[in-house]
Amino acid sequence: FPESLAAYAEARKLASQTRSLFDDLWIELNEVDTQIRLGQFNRAREMLNHIVTVSRENRFVWLSAKALSIYGYTVKLTASYGEMMNLLSEADRTFVSIDAPRDRIRVLYYLSFYRYGAGDQEQALRLALECLRLTNEDDPLRISTLEWLIGSILYRRGMPERAALFEEESV
Repeated sequence: FPESLAAYAEARKLASQTRSLFDDLWIELNEVDTQIRLGQFNRAREMLNHIVTVSRENRFVWLSAKALSIYGYTVKLTASYGEMMNLLSEADRTFVSIDAPRDRIRVLYYLSFYRYGAGDQEQALRLALECLRLTNEDDPLRISTLEWLIGSILYRRGMPERAALFEEESV
């Protein structure tokens, strides 16, 4: 991870020569992932807040939604579960409004997983199936994860035969 942080510092230096606010925010957004992996949730939260605020001020709609989608990584990036779900829902609505279906995949997975955990099986299933529909066939890891999630949801909904079909496909 130190190498990643050093690479982002170097990228910031290079980007400062172009004076592109978008590039600066994009580098910061990518650094957030490293901060999360390092367990630096407070720093990641501050960075996300900055990215979203500045992106909104400058009408960088897609970039704002990308930043909002990262909040789904863990509730530790927000003040509450409800706030996290609201931010993820906002990201999804934004991606829909700008016709960015592939960018919805991460958000839909997070929303489905958290709805599943909260007991809202109907909504979790709807979101997981939408996510699966948008996922490229050349992404076997994502497909496998979604098939496991859909199988788990179906099992909780009392459909063990259908659940088994999805769960078998996931391995």
